[in-house]
Amino acid sequence: MKINTHLSLAVIAIAFFMSSCSTTYDATPQIPGKDTIRNPFQGDFTATIDGEQFTANTKYITDMSNDGMRYVSISGQQFNYNMDTTRYKIITLSIFDYQGPKTYYLNEGVSGIYSNIDSNITTNYTTAQSDTLSAITITSDQASWQGQFNLMVIHTSDTEKDTMYLSNGQFNIPK
Repeated sequence: MKINTHLSLAVIAIAFFMSSCSTTYDATPQIPGKDTIRNPFQGDFTATIDGEQFTANTKYITDMSNDGMRYVSISGQQFNYNMDTTRYKIITLSIFDYQGPKTYYLNEGVSGIYSNIDSNITTNYTTAQSDTLSAITITSDQASWQGQFNLMVIHTSDTEKDTMYLSNGQFNIPK
């Protein structure tokens, strides 16, 4: 009987202790406005680059207005397989006169850039303005940015005229 009483008191004490220490751990208590900072690892951003799968680890959104014109940029960065900070790939989609969810073509102020960074040597590809098939479709800009893209990009060097295709691109990035 004495053991049962001690065991009961121990269980009650542990329950009381655990309920009194149930606050959520906060690793950054000193950062004001931290609840408005978006975690760049949230969401999805994928594409196929000339047959090779691209899956972004970090995703970024820029949405700003200037003199009545709204600019939107959506980026995804894929880390190297061993997380080497000198090797990564980035796709950036830009809409220079954003007017809400719809399909935007290159002749409507749209551009795309694909960058491959390898040991601090950057190779850039950008959309060819003569391309009439490349497009970025925004299907939602409410709780998250959602859409698809297909782009033809060319090497930015005057000496190289390589062409790459960014196809089956999709993104769903929370605000």
